[in-house]
Amino acid sequence: MIIWLGDRLGFGDKDTPGSVSGIRVSDIVAFDADMASAVTGCYRSQNKTVYNVTDVELKNFHVYYREAKEDLYLSTDDENLDRIVKEQNSGGYPEISRVIHMYLGTHEGSFYLDMPCYGLYTRYAPDLKTENFNVTPRSCNTRPATVMNDGLYE
Repeated sequence: MIIWLGDRLGFGDKDTPGSVSGIRVSDIVAFDADMASAVTGCYRSQNKTVYNVTDVELKNFHVYYREAKEDLYLSTDDENLDRIVKEQNSGGYPEISRVIHMYLGTHEGSFYLDMPCYGLYTRYAPDLKTENFNVTPRSCNTRPATVMNDGLYE
């Protein structure tokens, strides 16, 4: 499950990316999952402004990963960044498991990384509420369950 306020405005007339607010998601049971859930707003470098996702509630989530090898590309994995950039399909969308966006001047020149957690990644979502949010990772998992990151892009 991804709730993502993105900024793909380019050089148009619009000054802000819009908003995401007032979302309730509940009673989810998912098997054979491959990626974490995410709730994220965005940072617009042109005007140095954060656009938060607000008033979101996630309740009664039960997610179970499928057993598989994890081949992760994490943003803290500096030794692999050159390899990641070369391997990404820069003309299209990423594999579904690659969801942390690294902006490199244009959308086409950007690349995507795996989430640094297995359960719930949040960025620019200061009032997110969760209740009974449970995720069972792969047995080989080495990541934390959640990451809350309100800094700029890593």
